Amino acid sequence: MADLSAYHPPEPQQLRITRIAPAPDTLILVVAGEIDAVVRAQWLDALASAIDSPRLRLLICDCTDVGFVSIDGFLALIDTHCAARRRGVRIQVVNPPSTLVRLLTMISGITVTPTKGTRSPCPPMTRSTR
Repeated sequence: MADLSAYHPPEPQQLRITRIAPAPDTLILVVAGEIDAVVRAQWLDALASAIDSPRLRLLICDCTDVGFVSIDGFLALIDTHCAARRRGVRIQVVNPPSTLVRLLTMISGITVTPTKGTRSPCPPMTRSTR
C-alpha cells in the first residue's frame, strides 16, 4: 500500500491583481496567475470595481503573466466589456495568453493579431459561409 503521509494537496490557485493609475481617466490591472472558475469571483470583482469610477475612460488589462484563461474568465471579461461600454469605458487587453486569443477567435470570430513580442496565438479559425 502506498504511503500517503507525504502527500500535500496543491495550494489553491492564486490570482494576483495590481492596480496602477497612470492618469485620472486610465487604470491598468496587472494580472498574474490563471483565470478560471476557481478565481472567477475575484476576477469579476476586480473588473467591476475597476470600471466603477465615473472618471475612467480606459481600462487596460495587462495579462503578460497570465498563463491560462478559461471560459469562466473569458465570460467575466465579456460581461465587464458590456457594462464598460454602457459607461463609456474602453477595455484593452495587453499580451493575452493563447487561451484567451483562442476563445476570442472561436466564440466571436474576431481575428486577433498579437503585437510584436507577445505570445503566438493559435491559427485563426475561419467561419463557414454555408
